[in-house]
Amino acid sequence: MSAGCAGVCRENLRAPQAMNELEQRIHAEIAKKGPIPFSRFMERALYEPDLGYYETQREVGRSGDFYTSVSVGSLYGELLAFQFADWLSDIEGPVKLVEVGAHDGRLARDVLAYLRDWRPELYERCELVLWETSAK
Repeated sequence: MSAGCAGVCRENLRAPQAMNELEQRIHAEIAKKGPIPFSRFMERALYEPDLGYYETQREVGRSGDFYTSVSVGSLYGELLAFQFADWLSDIEGPVKLVEVGAHDGRLARDVLAYLRDWRPELYERCELVLWETSAK
């Protein structure tokens, strides 16, 4: 890596014939524009339409490539909701909950189910906003 290269650089790339289509696209961007930040590399590696990791219908969960606390049950969302309720109990008026990287919305579902069942007065004031980059 050259001293002036803080991102993904030309000299660190494999030969084009050894690359898959996504690698070729990233390589072409670097060849055209020069070094790219790591954040741009990860954006393309994860979310490139039809090629990125999360865009190739990979499953999250016990049957998928990996699993998270959310994908194995509702307890994580319930614990978060319990803490949110404690933090938000003194706030009057509407409450906006935002989940960034919501995947299929399971965490939000678990949080809202807990609030609905155990803290209905807070549940009624909640507005939910989900943000998910992946189209899948």
